[in-house]
Amino acid sequence: MRAAFHYDPGDPLTVDVCLRPPHGPTVTWVISRDLLFEGTQGHTGMGDVRLWPSPAHPRPVMYMQLESRGMTALFEVSLSTLEAWLLSTYDLVPPGTELDGFDWDLFVERLLGDA
Repeated sequence: MRAAFHYDPGDPLTVDVCLRPPHGPTVTWVISRDLLFEGTQGHTGMGDVRLWPSPAHPRPVMYMQLESRGMTALFEVSLSTLEAWLLSTYDLVPPGTELDGFDWDLFVERLLGDA
């Protein structure tokens, strides 16, 4: 199955993972960018999304296990390709700066229905 990873600097905390099965519609999962990075380093995640690297595999991969409605799918993602792609997202929005400039007052107003 093919997958495409998309990053939008306007939503800097998440990555869209679009899974394209050969027959059927595209399915999009929204995953934390930090979680993806952690999955390149070691076991991480809980619940619906679990990630872990396998550098001992003939070609280094990261496993991505997704669960939904009692079904589980396990994907292999090229570790070097994912790491290079993540580095390109860090060029757009460096780690630790994702919420710089975020208007917390406006967020709270909207949350409380005042805006």
